[in-house]
Amino acid sequence: REIITTLVDIEAQAAIDRILARLKTRQGVMTAQVEELHALRGKNQDVVEHMMLRVREEKEVFERGLARFSALRTVFTQHTTALYDLIGLDSLRANAGRTRRAIEASLFTKGVRGAMNDFFAQIRADLDAAARKSGEIHEMMSAMYARFAKEHNLEPFAPPPFSVLKYMKEVERLERAYQQHINTLWNMASKAKFPLMKRFFETVASRVRHLYDIANRDVDAWLKGVMSPLETQVREHQLQLKRRLESIK
Repeated sequence: REIITTLVDIEAQAAIDRILARLKTRQGVMTAQVEELHALRGKNQDVVEHMMLRVREEKEVFERGLARFSALRTVFTQHTTALYDLIGLDSLRANAGRTRRAIEASLFTKGVRGAMNDFFAQIRADLDAAARKSGEIHEMMSAMYARFAKEHNLEPFAPPPFSVLKYMKEVERLERAYQQHINTLWNMASKAKFPLMKRFFETVASRVRHLYDIANRDVDAWLKGVMSPLETQVREHQLQLKRRLESIK
């Protein structure tokens, strides 16, 4: 329930951030345009033509900057693909398959414990790698926002970071439950404990799958919250430059 509530909060906050970024950009655009038009009042044709030339040059500089934005989107897509590979269901299925086969092949407590420990260790390693990858994405996007804001006088925006802490805590909780139950299972008669051990693992794997589903939806919402405001700023600035030229004409 806590994780689901957090997911809802993340999605809602991301939507609010996108709306606020759009409104701030539009407010800045309208304010600048009004000031620019007031400054042209009563000026002669040469001044107006000079202003138009300046706006056209600014538009050309911005359009050249779009090439960097296009390259950023390509790198962003590559990083997001790598992030999904780390916490995707394919990765989890491969890990669960290895663990299942190891449990079925083992007749001793040490083998089963080792298989389960490896299962949880791989999950933690994937989450650690996902944290590093999301950190790279956050650093890249923060730098791009700062650069665009400085070069094109856009509204500053600080994209939110992504944390895997809540997923790590849930994995730790599941691992503690496994440690508590495995001793009870191994104290049972040998004919009964193996089917129960397999069933117990399937229960754990199912809960981890649910955790991965939530993590993937969290990542979806976070990535949209990171990229969408910049896309909005780019579209709004393009429209603003077009309107400024039309107004001066």
